Amino acid sequence: MRKLLITLTVVMALCFTTNSALAGDPNDNDPATCTITASVDQIVEWEGANFAAMSCAVITAQADTPTDSEAYTLWLNCNVELSANNTGTVAQLTHSSTSDYLVTKYKISTDGDADPDTGADATAVTASGSNTWRTHTNFLTTPLAITHVDNDGAVEVTLEVQASNDMTGHYEVADAGSYGSCEQTITATWTSD
Repeated sequence: MRKLLITLTVVMALCFTTNSALAGDPNDNDPATCTITASVDQIVEWEGANFAAMSCAVITAQADTPTDSEAYTLWLNCNVELSANNTGTVAQLTHSSTSDYLVTKYKISTDGDADPDTGADATAVTASGSNTWRTHTNFLTTPLAITHVDNDGAVEVTLEVQASNDMTGHYEVADAGSYGSCEQTITATWTSD
C-alpha cells in the first residue's frame, strides 16, 4: 500500500508539473512571424482582346474624309513600343466586290506624355509621326515609344482612322458600295524596364 501511495504521489506530481508547463501563463504572448516575398514580371497587356470596331461615316462627296476613333487601355510596368501592321492591304479599306479601295490613314496617341504620366513624350511622337495622318503602309514604320512612369501602370491609347477617295491615282471617286473589314493591328512590345 505504501508503494501504491508513493507511486500515486509521483504520478500526480508529474501530471501537475507537465500540465503547468504546457498551459503557460494566460497573459503571455508568443508571436510567430513569417517572411513573405513576391515578384512581379514585366507586364504588357491590353485590357481585352481588341479595340472596339470603328466605322467611318458615309463618303458623299469627292473631298470627304470621314474619321472614327477608339480608345483602349494598355497595362504596363515597363517601357514599350507600339508598332502597326503596315504591310499589304490588310489595313486598307477595300470594296467588298470590286478591286477599288479607299485611302486609309491612321493616327495614334496616348493620354500621358511620360512626365508625369505613362505615355509617349514629344520626341517619341515626332520620331514615329504618330500624330499626323499616315497611310496604312506608312503608319508607325518607326514604332511609337511609350515611357512607363512608376506608380502609373496604365496608358490609354487612342487609334484613329480616316477614309477618303484616292485623289492621286487614276480614280477620282471610289466605286459606290461597302468598304470594310480591314484590320489594323497595334502591337505593344517590351523594350526596357
